[in-house]
Amino acid sequence: MPRNKLGELLTGNRGLDALSIVVVLAPHLALLLLIASGALDRTGAAAERFAWWGIVASMLMVWFILWSRGDGLSAIGLGRPASWPRTILLALGVMVAALVVVQLAEQLAAPLTHGQAADISRFDRIRGNPGVLLVTLLSVWFNSAFGEELIWRGFLLTRLEHVLGGSRGALWGGVAISSVLFGLLHVYQGLSGVVTTGTIGLVFCISFVLLKRNLWVLIIAHGLILLMSFTAVYFGLM
Repeated sequence: MPRNKLGELLTGNRGLDALSIVVVLAPHLALLLLIASGALDRTGAAAERFAWWGIVASMLMVWFILWSRGDGLSAIGLGRPASWPRTILLALGVMVAALVVVQLAEQLAAPLTHGQAADISRFDRIRGNPGVLLVTLLSVWFNSAFGEELIWRGFLLTRLEHVLGGSRGALWGGVAISSVLFGLLHVYQGLSGVVTTGTIGLVFCISFVLLKRNLWVLIIAHGLILLMSFTAVYFGLM
């Protein structure tokens, strides 16, 4: 049951649903435009802060839209799992699958990327600094693992499915669009980073569909990948 006029307008209205997607993604689209125009350095601290607060703003907008529509968090896959141990095991499986597929995607994209690794210079401050590593991990578990999964899989994928017509084809169209946009969001890592994160986004979207839309699986898998990556950066392995 919608809680306000906005919720009533959004219910069953594909045009307004599409507009809600644009509004939620506005901070991220603005960031891409600022980087493309040269107004922001893609690896600079200002772009990083913009991205961080953009995710927070988008999460708040998603919550407000859900609240207005009268939907609970289960509508985007955040219901209580039937089994947490099973959810964690599934997350480990999704993590491994994502890492394997990323390796394949990077090899296929090598002619375009010239074999260059993703640009992670933004995170050089982590190297050999345990305090910065700890703060970064706490930040990315909230902002990236939880926030990005809520926005790009939980909200965007489910809304795109509705906007595109609600068919199975619409669902897979949403998977493709969400994955491409997720990759572009990481343009600060260069073309290799776009390929890597877009591939992870694709694996996560497919997993979301196949695992009956359990977003907790993706949040845990995403967090574990970040934990491994930043720990590797800390020890100079990346």
